[in-house]
Amino acid sequence: MAATHFDYDADGGGTQCETLCSAYDTQERVWRHLNFFEHQAFLHVRFPRIQCPEHGIHTIHAPWARPGSNFTLLFEAFALLLARQSSVLATANLLGIHDKQLWTLIEHHVSQARQDQDLSQVQELGIDEVARQQGHDYLTICTDHDKQRVVAIAPGHGEQAVADICQQLKDKGADPQKIQAVSRDLSPAYEKGISSSFPHARQVADPFRISQQVHRALDQTRRQETKQEPKLKGSRYLWLKAKEDLSDSEKATLTSLKTLPLQTVKAYGFKEEFSQLWEQPDAVAARAFLRDWCSRVKKSGSGEIFIEMASHLLLHEEDILNYHRTGRRLSNGICEAINGLVDELKARARGFKNAHYLQNMIYLTQAKLAFQLPTLNNE
Repeated sequence: MAATHFDYDADGGGTQCETLCSAYDTQERVWRHLNFFEHQAFLHVRFPRIQCPEHGIHTIHAPWARPGSNFTLLFEAFALLLARQSSVLATANLLGIHDKQLWTLIEHHVSQARQDQDLSQVQELGIDEVARQQGHDYLTICTDHDKQRVVAIAPGHGEQAVADICQQLKDKGADPQKIQAVSRDLSPAYEKGISSSFPHARQVADPFRISQQVHRALDQTRRQETKQEPKLKGSRYLWLKAKEDLSDSEKATLTSLKTLPLQTVKAYGFKEEFSQLWEQPDAVAARAFLRDWCSRVKKSGSGEIFIEMASHLLLHEEDILNYHRTGRRLSNGICEAINGLVDELKARARGFKNAHYLQNMIYLTQAKLAFQLPTLNNE
């Protein structure tokens, strides 16, 4: 790509102190700027070096670039804006720079923005995990329910990861004692860590994950019975879909299957009822509904798998009921949405060389950081 060069003589800039210093000599510096039409643009500026009694000989600061950078602030803002929408490699190729330069730029601005971040008002969190690659390098992502943003990321997916997140929040002004609620799935990996790090927080079982367990138990029951009843073969989604999403032909097929004397049919009826749990007006009504539902499941003959699932839910009764005890009825919906966007990041980049790169991209795109750049939209 052709390049355009602009030459200037600097007549001012910033110094390390307010002392009036004498000029020592001049030195040319070069910065990459935003393209001039289709041409790469470079600023060549002859800056005076000054001799300061306190700081010695040094070059005055350029107001259009950060110290130590070979790019103007406008160029860096544009680079981050592109990196939010594309992969780092594609952005670097488009800009005509090395991808390592862009990673360094992202690292600097993300670190600076996170250092300036104030999380003292955070009170409700969501915690979930994501893998850098399938089955490798798990990261725990912590989100702020109020502002729907990522506030901390830690390696791993257990008690230590939660402790690391707690420390990060403390470093940004949050008080772990004032965290009121943390939403999570039913995995035991986080339960102990949340109890230790956020002792006064209610742990809220994610409604989607709870309902997912009911659906999974229903499907496992169907698969088990398929061996004895061939008519169940290929009917998986008829049982799992919401009624309103079924086509007329699917409704007719399901109606026919429901006449069979099967455990799957009984489990399906309980699956349909279960959604009413989340509609209960308060925790007292929800407790009564859940206990009655589980009791009827155990007496129904809906199959060992489904009965075991009901018993498992009762073990987590308080976490499930905490959904009704929080003012906004928390779920991990925002965490799941962010996980979906993280999957997009991974697909766009065709994977990341290391987990640190992935963390920086999550912060860049999902943390709503305030960057100290002239034109970058921080929202």
